Amino acid sequence: MTIDRAVAAARFHHQWLPDAVEHEKEAFSDAAAEELKRRGHLLKNVKRIGNVQAVIVDPRTGVRTGCSDPRGRGAALGY
Repeated sequence: MTIDRAVAAARFHHQWLPDAVEHEKEAFSDAAAEELKRRGHLLKNVKRIGNVQAVIVDPRTGVRTGCSDPRGRGAALGY
């Protein structure tokens, strides 16, 4: 997956309290969501999780590529 696709991908988050899987609209396929529910997980749809700014460095060339999350504001910079 490219850095821009990874940063833009739908997200989910779970922690002990509250005991619910918070997720963005397209984080799970219908089948995956149904399986999670079948296993007893509570799913909670949320508008947005996080705002990521990322920089990746190619270890072979040293080229830096930045990506800013399309969900929010900000910029990814490398130097």
